[in-house]
Amino acid sequence: MKEGWTYKKLGEITISMADGPFGSNMKAEHYTDHKEVRIIQLSNIGEEGWREENVKYTTFEHLESIKRSEVQPDDIVIAKMMPAGRAILCPHHEKKYVLSSDAVRATLVEGVDKKFILYSINSPYFRKQVYANVSGSGRVRTSLTKLRDCSIPIPSLEVQQRIVERLDAAFENIDKLKANAGKQLAEAQTLFQKCLAKAMEPKEGWEEKTMSEITEVKDGTHDSPKYVTEGIPFVTQKNITINGVDLINTKKITLEDHKKFYTRSNVEFGDIIIAMIGANRGMSCIVNTREIFSIKNVGLIKKTDNINMKFLLYYLHSPAANSYVLENSNGGAQEFIGLKGLRNFPIQFPSLAEQQRIVERLDSLSENIRKYEEIQRQIISECDALKQALLRKVFE
Repeated sequence: MKEGWTYKKLGEITISMADGPFGSNMKAEHYTDHKEVRIIQLSNIGEEGWREENVKYTTFEHLESIKRSEVQPDDIVIAKMMPAGRAILCPHHEKKYVLSSDAVRATLVEGVDKKFILYSINSPYFRKQVYANVSGSGRVRTSLTKLRDCSIPIPSLEVQQRIVERLDAAFENIDKLKANAGKQLAEAQTLFQKCLAKAMEPKEGWEEKTMSEITEVKDGTHDSPKYVTEGIPFVTQKNITINGVDLINTKKITLEDHKKFYTRSNVEFGDIIIAMIGANRGMSCIVNTREIFSIKNVGLIKKTDNINMKFLLYYLHSPAANSYVLENSNGGAQEFIGLKGLRNFPIQFPSLAEQQRIVERLDSLSENIRKYEEIQRQIISECDALKQALLRKVFE
């Protein structure tokens, strides 16, 4: 231990600690649409601080019955659920705050620097103690009692404040570097979309046909079969990504159900599948696997020699195609584009030779942007690692 430092349990440097009552046994009447008392949930406790997500409120009347769970500004709020141990300071706000069952509040005693304790709780040293005492299977978590018993190395208040000052300065510079890398990532995607839109602008000599005039267009089943542990992958719109079809995170169906669905939509290598429902409707990819699977709420565009399929995929990713999907969607909470909309999809295209040239240029640009994005993601990853290295150096 560093000279002049002592170890204290978290419970020894708090006036009080408590967790919240909100969980799976909550009652509907405890919630309100009126913005009265804000409930701090797991989704609000981010590695970088407070996150404004999944907003829920309870009533002032209910707050009175759970007063111990009220959180004051600058209380430390600690996540109990994995990744357990991450902590934030409760923000200053005109609203009152109360805890969910997935969080613990800690009101600190006088004589310690709140920011120093927050840095300590977010350090690898503290997190290691938390992970050594988690329990549960589906919902792995720590507990209020176990968090109370986690130790923190504490120097004098003067040293705490000096460490906070230095860590604040270092983290500010790291955050600037990380934010710039995030900005570069966003700008790279914007650049590609601009180039894609330009490449897909119709020029003299281009034809226009509907999708069904170019190739066969089908859709998958809209039924929900009985799922099994082992079986045939059942692909929905969630499994269509910019990089291809994701067969890992799928539910499974029996071979008998697959054969029944396959007669309707015989997905094969080289076809294009496109999401028809939900927020990512219009997302499409070329089937890049020979593994068999069935589709639900997914459109199927069969491979054809009438058009370069990679060109068609780029066209479907273009702003013009995205606009068509949005303008031709129906439904309420779960919007969708129907099979008729897909078959009537207007496609503008040049000769096959020009299609190939456009594909080659976009492929080259896409690869260069991918490499650039990897560099920016690496910078972001190294920024996070540097923060943890600094915290490790201080608290271990």
